[in-house]
Amino acid sequence: MISPAEHCERKGLSGLSDSVFWMVQCMESWFLADPGALKNYYGEDGFRESALKRNPSVEQIAKSDVLSCLRSATRETAKGQYHKTAHAPQLLEKIDPDLVRKASRNCDRLFQALTKRLAEA
Repeated sequence: MISPAEHCERKGLSGLSDSVFWMVQCMESWFLADPGALKNYYGEDGFRESALKRNPSVEQIAKSDVLSCLRSATRETAKGQYHKTAHAPQLLEKIDPDLVRKASRNCDRLFQALTKRLAEA
């Protein structure tokens, strides 16, 4: 996987690497950075934290593995198996941005750019 800066350079967009952000391949990767938030949301009963993929860089976990482990971890919970439209909005509100930034280089880069732009405004 090439960095946004490398991609910009290859496409002749030098100088834009701090202004261009690509879509997150799988936003659910961010949930894996904060298993405590998942456990709090789904509850202790039936939640299988051991089913979650562990990787200090959540962007490196394949999309199919992220979704599969979320479904497996939540299948037995009262809220039921993970469902993007039913569960993701509430989970995004609950995850700790500091944990996500530590586990997702591109999320941290986005936060840094937004903070810089807000300070300039």
